[in-house]
Amino acid sequence: MSELENLRKEMIVITKKILRLGHERMMIARRIGEVKRKMGLEIVDEKAEERLINECMKECRSLGLSEEFCKKLIRLLINESIRVQRATYEKEITKRSLQGAKMKIAVIGAGAMGEWLAKHFIDKRFTVKIYDIVAEKAEKLREIGAAPCRKLDEALREVDAAIIAVPIRETSKLVEKAANLMKHGILMEISSLKLPIIESMKRLPEGITPISIHPLFGPRTKDLKGEKIVLIPLRSPDQELEIVKRFFEGAELLALTAEEHDRLMAYILSLTHILSLAAAISIEEDLEKLLKYSGKSFKLLAQMMNSTLEESSELFSQIIIMNKFSIKPILNIFDELEKILNAIKSKDEESIKLLHAKALSKID
Repeated sequence: MSELENLRKEMIVITKKILRLGHERMMIARRIGEVKRKMGLEIVDEKAEERLINECMKECRSLGLSEEFCKKLIRLLINESIRVQRATYEKEITKRSLQGAKMKIAVIGAGAMGEWLAKHFIDKRFTVKIYDIVAEKAEKLREIGAAPCRKLDEALREVDAAIIAVPIRETSKLVEKAANLMKHGILMEISSLKLPIIESMKRLPEGITPISIHPLFGPRTKDLKGEKIVLIPLRSPDQELEIVKRFFEGAELLALTAEEHDRLMAYILSLTHILSLAAAISIEEDLEKLLKYSGKSFKLLAQMMNSTLEESSELFSQIIIMNKFSIKPILNIFDELEKILNAIKSKDEESIKLLHAKALSKID
């Protein structure tokens, strides 16, 4: 056997020793994470890191190793320890959720859905904190048993989960802020569109369990039986599904990718909102009088207008504007309206019959 082969064998043996020591180090890191969790301490401890780096760099110099190599190696080990500790936190929070433990929840946003969420979790006997940029809105929910918080960091301190219920445009920024303040736990967002938010959710650190859902019901809902919630799977689909089941017992859960979700919402939300907007503005007769003399069809149209237009103007506009798929159904509507208008102007009954047959084939 050549000298080179012997040296390479020695290199393999030493590398395996390094790996075994790395494994031993991670076992200790996991135990440190468990102790930190019990003591309520943050995962990242900059003073402890600095002390470790200083001690190791002394050893590095005494051994005559490259300082650049040592710095990279130490940072790699520290980052892996942080990942392991965050995973320990995440596993414990998820375990508590699935076992039905009473949890501490922060609801971020005291709008209509934020208020519904606060009431829902209070009814489940969870401890609920509530935060809104408008402090008075959060304060009003004290009467239902929620604890209003003046600052975001106060709301997120020592909670098991946070749920972001703010306008779509603000969701990504709040997700990132919440993740930095929480460090570990469940972070859920409930926005009506997913593509503008999903990348922020995917970037969350490993100590945080990201969950993206869209409740397909409004704040007037009293019973979740028969209601639907869309889940956008992110990291651990089965685990995320079980957590959502635990949080929203009775609801039917459906899974979609972010792109599939927004493409469908272009018809389910954008189209209905656009039609309601155009129909309401175009009506020149008194609506109450029309309803008095109307049958089922017009009443259903009025119901659609009411249910969409009663939303805040902010949510209404963002549902239409921020969905990149909204334009297609609008253009399709324009094309069909033009055909209908031309048929009416030319009194072309056959064209209307053909369009009617085409429409029927879509809904049969």
